[in-house]
Amino acid sequence: MDLIVPPLLILATFGIIFAVGVGLIYIVLLIYDREARKCPKCHRRGAGSVTHTDEIHSRTFIDQAMMSSMARTDKKWVKPLRITETIYEDQFECKYCHHTWSKTVTERQHNPS
Repeated sequence: MDLIVPPLLILATFGIIFAVGVGLIYIVLLIYDREARKCPKCHRRGAGSVTHTDEIHSRTFIDQAMMSSMARTDKKWVKPLRITETIYEDQFECKYCHHTWSKTVTERQHNPS
């Protein structure tokens, strides 16, 4: 019994530290989300809800920084990185004052060649 208690106390301590860390990350992300959906007219946080999303533009290209790395590095051939960039426009509406506004978001996806 004396050999089991110290490791259990250490495990419980790390479990509590982990739970507090996850809780703090959740709270920070919740605050960030509410701030991102803040109404520009009435300034209430978290008031905006997405009513419509449009894809404005999409393009696929090879990353220019990777083009120079076509030479051998570390005895391996490095393949260029194909990137798909998509631009979206989100339409928001405030649930309190019914003000509408839009935000543009750029999404980048790295695709293997």
